[in-house]
Amino acid sequence: IRDAQKRHVKEPNQPDSFIPYAAQTMAAPASYALHYVLRPPDYDWSKLGEPIRLNCRDQSLQLLSDPQLFETIKFSDPELPSGSKVAPQALNFKVSGERIEKAEEVYSEQLVKEGTKDDEAKVIGGLVARSVSGLAMWPRIILTQDEDPALTIESRGRLGEHQKSHWQTVLALLADEPIAVATADPIILTASVDVPGIVKAPLKYTLAGEITSSAPPTPTSLPIFEKSKEMKEVDPAAAEKAASNIATGGFPSLPAKFSFPGQN
Repeated sequence: IRDAQKRHVKEPNQPDSFIPYAAQTMAAPASYALHYVLRPPDYDWSKLGEPIRLNCRDQSLQLLSDPQLFETIKFSDPELPSGSKVAPQALNFKVSGERIEKAEEVYSEQLVKEGTKDDEAKVIGGLVARSVSGLAMWPRIILTQDEDPALTIESRGRLGEHQKSHWQTVLALLADEPIAVATADPIILTASVDVPGIVKAPLKYTLAGEITSSAPPTPTSLPIFEKSKEMKEVDPAAAEKAASNIATGGFPSLPAKFSFPGQN
């Protein structure tokens, strides 16, 4: 952006020189059904080497808190960082009981549709809904300086609702396995950004977090975990190729038992 300001814009520090005016990243902790049932050692999610990309309509991901602003990039900003590390920013979330209930309903209903018994689906759906897999992030594009909502493009709803979008939701996993959480548990995440001094080098984002959980440990003796072990192990090459596949969240073949609306 700094390069574009310098070479392509007559008045680079005037907000009306750019459309859009700014790009924002919204974020919220989330549960993710596939991360819950596909576990080490049979599945090593770290082999993906990058965050998971999901369709914004994918119901296998459910937010645990209302979204917060992760970052704002104003294209006319004369103080955009270059060749430096941006100061860490803390995001403080609390797990929402209302969102847990909604997620439990979504997960349980889908499992029933896939042939899981009602009582088993309710147990599994409740456990998935009460787990955090990572930080979900998605873009918001602000067209004008007055930030008119009518001229703001939302890839998800303003409260993170699922909706159709050509952008994706990115899920940065926080651990190899989901962490059990309960209503009102605090989730504190700190994000820092390394900004390189050359145009072709990508930015590097680093997340660190603290989750204070009051939930009991997650049981792993349920039938659904045994079904996941029947699937073949993912090798690094296949995982890398599949990482951009929004239908599976990074895995090339998933049984119908794990399919959710919005994955395609």
